[in-house]
Amino acid sequence: MNIFLAVRNECEDKTHNCSANADCIDLADGFLCRCKESFVDVSPNMKVFAGLDCRPLVDECASKTTNNCHEHAICIDTRDAYKCQCKEGYVDHDELRNPGRDCRKGRKCLERVCLDDSKHDCHVAAVCEEVEGPEKYTCKCRDGYVDANKSKPGRECRELVNECLDSSLNDCDPAATCRDTPDSYECECPIGSRDISKDSSKPGRNCFGLVNECLMPHLNNCSRFADCTDKEEGYECKYNECADPKLNDCDKNADCIDTDDGFVCQCKIGFFDENTDPQKTGRVCIGLVIDQPQESEKTTLSPNLVPCGNTFCKVDLHEVKANGGRIDKLKVADDFALLDPCKVEDQVYGTSCGTMFCNEALGEECIAGKLCGCPKGQKRKDAQSPCRVVESFNLPLYVIRDGNNPLKYSPGLANPRDDRHKELVERFETGVGQSYDKTPLKNGFVSVEVNDIEEPSLRNASWISGVLYNFTTHFVRGAVGAPSSVFTDLVEYIIKKNNYEVGQSKLYISPDQMNPFTACYSSDCHANAICTPLGKGFR
Repeated sequence: MNIFLAVRNECEDKTHNCSANADCIDLADGFLCRCKESFVDVSPNMKVFAGLDCRPLVDECASKTTNNCHEHAICIDTRDAYKCQCKEGYVDHDELRNPGRDCRKGRKCLERVCLDDSKHDCHVAAVCEEVEGPEKYTCKCRDGYVDANKSKPGRECRELVNECLDSSLNDCDPAATCRDTPDSYECECPIGSRDISKDSSKPGRNCFGLVNECLMPHLNNCSRFADCTDKEEGYECKYNECADPKLNDCDKNADCIDTDDGFVCQCKIGFFDENTDPQKTGRVCIGLVIDQPQESEKTTLSPNLVPCGNTFCKVDLHEVKANGGRIDKLKVADDFALLDPCKVEDQVYGTSCGTMFCNEALGEECIAGKLCGCPKGQKRKDAQSPCRVVESFNLPLYVIRDGNNPLKYSPGLANPRDDRHKELVERFETGVGQSYDKTPLKNGFVSVEVNDIEEPSLRNASWISGVLYNFTTHFVRGAVGAPSSVFTDLVEYIIKKNNYEVGQSKLYISPDQMNPFTACYSSDCHANAICTPLGKGFR
């Protein structure tokens, strides 16, 4: 059962302060403004509040009427305005106040101080350049050298040494990545390890390799009926007592339900729990026995039992039937024929929850005193299915086409209240379920939920069209062997066996997908850069 909460959308309510030339983008905790294409952001504080003042992008250099550069100057357009620079062979006579506005033919005559070492103090590894002004020259360290004197550049140049190329020059752990810096070097422990360096200001000096014992049976002693959970130091075996009859004492006519802290037994429909200990339910389940009469006999029940909905109530235990909130003693008929089954109202089982009853047989519980649903950590396929303990995986899928029409992201598609958003989410969730039903994971799949629809170019600059679905898949706990298979099995079926279509949704994915189980998925590479996986790391 879905729960919807009212969320304020400043973009739809027109309560935002974005510029008329900006797009308003709704967020979970507010909104942001982004100047439209061909407009420049001149907001007072762009880093904090962007898109408040967006002005048309003008090329002042395109026309002589929009700039005042000298006829012998070059006009250079900038994002905010323009600048002027005198051409080669012309001298700027007002360079400090109005550069490029007064250009006169001629050349600057500079004193040749760089040719005489006694007239400058540049380092031997620096480049001396003659300039105008009282200093007459500047110094700059050559490539391969680092400037050790920031106040007077080029006076003290030290040879740039890459300590990472020689292990004797750095103290990084052998498993760590050494990264050269202008002044020194940095060490970083690889993914899949823990940094245990003594000095927190010098990381990567001691890396402790983490081993997932659960992926290698010879490194753990968990039973085949147990779930192995990897930990930073070691592993934990959590037994599923319901998978092994020797580990539970449920009656053969009871259902064993595995829980986080053990298991519970629940008698099947048509059987009665004879155990008086509420902590030991489902250990003794007695079935109702009705003697088969002769053809001429009337069918009779034990006087101690009377029909009650789809089960039977016991007279000796003074059991009663809830009927509109009123409780009465049961009326017992001696002969089954005297009972009118049409008068027996539907029996409701479970815990009262608002105006409904939660079905305990399905594992439902009352949420917020109004709704029935699965407990935390459990999911189900539909309202008629039992709740199951699940493990969940967050995945992305890049979708580029709706039928024969290309998909294009818009802010409305990210709005959960938008009808188009609701339609695309429903079709996608149904399609993912249909796809998993065609994979080796079909028996473990429970449900899928779309978290949001995102602009794909925010993840990959080359994804200029389509939309990116971020969603969560739920599987019965222990049904997934390798976590990466929840992504690879799904994508391989869609691409190789279903012609890129997500189930029967008419939504088609791109062959270029981002695997969330690789190091590149969570890398900090620039959107215009290419990330190359390197084992558990990336480049």
